[in-house]
Amino acid sequence: MTVDRVVESKSGCGGQCAHCALGDAIGQDETISKGWRLVLPAVGVFLVPLALALTGAVLFRGSPGRQTVGAFGGLMVGLLIAGITGFLMRKGGQGQ
Repeated sequence: MTVDRVVESKSGCGGQCAHCALGDAIGQDETISKGWRLVLPAVGVFLVPLALALTGAVLFRGSPGRQTVGAFGGLMVGLLIAGITGFLMRKGGQGQ
């Protein structure tokens, strides 16, 4: 049973998660990201742009203006990489 079917069949929540079929459906649903498939994109989206912003700030540390430009440039490159990677991951997942 998929998560969508269980959600459609349940009109309300009784608050007893151990007895709910939704928990079993989530555990069996292959389309829900779990484990490293959840952690790796999260790290890529949040930590990689932050690390590249820090790297840009360190590389251009001559003056506060250059440091700001370096941090902003690193952040933009990190966000671009994260966006392209996310797009390719979604596109690759649709073909399966």
